[in-house]
Amino acid sequence: GACNMIHDMGEKNTEKDKKELEKLKIQFKVKTGANGKVFGNISTKQIADELAKKGYNIDKKKILIDVPLNVLGNHFVEVELHKKVKAKLNIELISE
Repeated sequence: GACNMIHDMGEKNTEKDKKELEKLKIQFKVKTGANGKVFGNISTKQIADELAKKGYNIDKKKILIDVPLNVLGNHFVEVELHKKVKAKLNIELISE
């Protein structure tokens, strides 16, 4: 039923979750300065919260940001679903 929204992170579901996560695009509206500079940057907690709204219960510690998310446009962050499985999550920053 619909209350089964929390995904079990067992290995067999991991590949399915990876495919689903890689189809998502998470948008954040951000405040920008004159030259398109983004104020602050997007944290793993904000990403985890957005994923939770979509029904993915992912610990923010499993979200790996190599480069600060502080420029407009598309970025990819890695989500560690399992020791062996990482999904690339598409994050888009758009100006408010």
